[in-house]
Amino acid sequence: MKAYKVFNPNWTCRDFKFEVGKTYETEKEPKICSSGFHACKKVADCFSYYDFDSKNKVAEVELFGTVFGKDNDKSCSNKIRIIREVSWGEMLTLANTGHSNTGHSNTGDSNTGDWNTGHRNTGRSNTGGWNTGDSNTGHSNTGHSNTGDWNTGDWNTGHSNTGNFCVKTPQKLWFDKEYKGKDPIIPSCLYFNLTVWIYDDDMTKKEKSENENYKTLGGYLKKLDYKEAFKASMKNATKDEIKQVKALPNFNASKFYKISGFRIK
Repeated sequence: MKAYKVFNPNWTCRDFKFEVGKTYETEKEPKICSSGFHACKKVADCFSYYDFDSKNKVAEVELFGTVFGKDNDKSCSNKIRIIREVSWGEMLTLANTGHSNTGHSNTGDSNTGDWNTGHRNTGRSNTGGWNTGDSNTGHSNTGHSNTGDWNTGDWNTGHSNTGNFCVKTPQKLWFDKEYKGKDPIIPSCLYFNLTVWIYDDDMTKKEKSENENYKTLGGYLKKLDYKEAFKASMKNATKDEIKQVKALPNFNASKFYKISGFRIK
């Protein structure tokens, strides 16, 4: 049975040291969480038992002999073969069903947290999109447990609230002025990630010196500050997206520059 296993940085698990390419066997009857060699069919399931830490080792393994728990999130056997090491970059791809995720168990795209089913979430357990908090079912929330959209507080069921436990939706402000019209088109350039995976072939000498594990991981996770990410996204914006930004209600080029670091004429 093909599976995946996570080890400590020194390739140990329960004080037993493993090596890639070798086969191990125990005379004890395998029992889940008690004896035998343990592994998971899905990479994402491994991190229910190990910290999601790039220092840890991940390997593709084969469980054979007597195997228990084939239909569970964790299986065990009396024989295991360590087939190959899985780089951190490949592990991120295997752990998620979406794209460009740096967390695990995500089914959307560009998530940096865990267990998200939407897109571009940096928190955890979000089912909406572009949330930076946790447990939101709406969109673009920076607080927690919101079921509405555009909330910066917590536990709001309305929209655009900055307080807590609000059910009413206040009048929206655009560039510090009230706007009572229909919701405008929001161009995709206004949604961006604060982290990006840099593969080892694209790393600079300085980046390599500052990230000792890049060879094992196949690269490193680069963190961007808010304006750096915002400005980079705007530089890659299309002409139509720039027009959509300028068409936002009460658009103010000076305020947009202060927030984004990108000047629109």
